[in-house]
Amino acid sequence: CPNNLFFVVVGAFDRDAIVDALKSHWEAIPARSLPSEALAEEPKQMASRGVWDEGPFQLAHLNLGWNAPGEEPMEIAALDVLSTILAGGRSSRLYRELRERLGIVHGIESWLYHPGPLTLFGLSAVLEPKDCDAARRAIDTALSEIFAGSITESETNKAVKQTLAHMVSQYRTSSGQAQELGSSWLVAGDLRFGRQFVSNVRKI
Repeated sequence: CPNNLFFVVVGAFDRDAIVDALKSHWEAIPARSLPSEALAEEPKQMASRGVWDEGPFQLAHLNLGWNAPGEEPMEIAALDVLSTILAGGRSSRLYRELRERLGIVHGIESWLYHPGPLTLFGLSAVLEPKDCDAARRAIDTALSEIFAGSITESETNKAVKQTLAHMVSQYRTSSGQAQELGSSWLVAGDLRFGRQFVSNVRKI
């Protein structure tokens, strides 16, 4: 079986039948050594960097990313909750400000990318090209308010409940459980990563 491949099976099943089925499909493909690739270390960022792509587009896509702490599990949990507060749905700060009050974006969402030692916190918006500068200024203002300590306890509690509801909903189906286990193993090499994440979010 290829050595960089894994399967996740959840539910009531016959273990031997599953193993036999996997062998019938993959046993003929031998494991082989993976090429060693030296990944260049990301240089320390000293200033903002940006790339603009122009073309015959009707809408603009604005993507912003920041280096973020993420070495500790509690940091990942806190960033995820912050992501929900900023742009996790129609009741989030940036959606209400940029979409509903200012009307300068068609949609905005937040994301967290944590492939290993590098953690990126980001925001992505779809908008009219003429509104890019205004949206960037509004986002900068919202982040400045966050840094000034404007997050309320009620906002935090709401975001925690939203995050937990999203995670717990995955456990209700076999496919959701398989997805959560597979993601935990792929990202962290630990099948308990997802459940530990839920436990850490509850502590916020």
